[in-house]
Amino acid sequence: MPDLIVEGKDELWLTEVKFRTNKDIPGKGQGVRFKNWEILKCKQYWSEALLVLLTPYGDRFYAERMVDLEVDPQNTSADTWFTFDSFKKLPHFLPSTAGKLESFWIAVDNLASLWRTAPH
Repeated sequence: MPDLIVEGKDELWLTEVKFRTNKDIPGKGQGVRFKNWEILKCKQYWSEALLVLLTPYGDRFYAERMVDLEVDPQNTSADTWFTFDSFKKLPHFLPSTAGKLESFWIAVDNLASLWRTAPH
């Protein structure tokens, strides 16, 4: 089930929020991985949902409509690599957030540092 219902200027968004640390894969560039089953499940039940990505990269807050994220439906156990170009900056969908997210960047960076220092 989506995490939030977010009110935009003219619409409501079912919103799924995911945190991913950024990685750089040679030949693929910077981006994030999502499990195919994760995206497919959301697309099946909440295709109109907005996926909000928090990451310690660039503008930290990105988003894309679930229906616009392409994964292989035949390979549910695989991962799909998405470059950051696969997402738009959050204000594209929620214009009222423009110019208001930068103060949260340090919180996203601190969250990412927990993953870097956690024992594996």
